[in-house]
Amino acid sequence: MSSQSRVAPTRRTVLRAAAWTAPAVSIAVAAPAYAASTCDTITGTRNGSNYYAKITCSGTIRSVQIGSAVAVLTGGQWHAQLSGVGNTDASQVVTVKMTAATIQQAVVFTKA
Repeated sequence: MSSQSRVAPTRRTVLRAAAWTAPAVSIAVAAPAYAASTCDTITGTRNGSNYYAKITCSGTIRSVQIGSAVAVLTGGQWHAQLSGVGNTDASQVVTVKMTAATIQQAVVFTKA
């Protein structure tokens, strides 16, 4: 009978394999969150320099910016005050930052 000796992997070999595996696992786990973060609707109204956006998204909203102003959530709507705007309907870019994505959309804010 022949006897074969088994060589066990060294601690360094195990750690090296784990170091290469961890990034692949974290990328695979994070990918579905990016795919799932979308905004279904963004509608806007305005009253003078006050802009209001109603946003329906499938992810968690972290912040909203209307034009160049940071918006605040008030009564179910995001509100921002912009200076130097006229009295007609106005288009502004709404930036929605979510946990896993950032969405930008041009929205026409109709005069209320």
